[in-house]
Amino acid sequence: MSAVVIAAASAATAASTVNSRRQYDEHCRGVVKNYDVKTATVKDMQEYSSCVQHLYPEKDNSDKIVGGACLTLIIFMLIGAIWGMASDQDTVGGVLAGIVLWFALLVALLLLAGASLLFI
Repeated sequence: MSAVVIAAASAATAASTVNSRRQYDEHCRGVVKNYDVKTATVKDMQEYSSCVQHLYPEKDNSDKIVGGACLTLIIFMLIGAIWGMASDQDTVGGVLAGIVLWFALLVALLLLAGASLLFI
């Protein structure tokens, strides 16, 4: 196959995907607008739920959590490096100590979170 044929097929597939997504969006808007809780069957409820999740997805904060974890790891590594230099030890040992302390803090926070979930 030539590159032109592959590019044309790829563009056609992308256009088809966009078109089907628009059609599904319109379908879901109609389902949400015309939903009647009094006459809805289980199938109608499932379709309504699926459309609500499609139109209004929940925000994912995992990137902020990972960024915060990386930032605290870097801070602990810097603290460990400064501590290593201040106590006449090598900097690498201080950085490793900072990493170990960060993991210890992480485990402690996870244990506290798990314990608090048990008592809610």
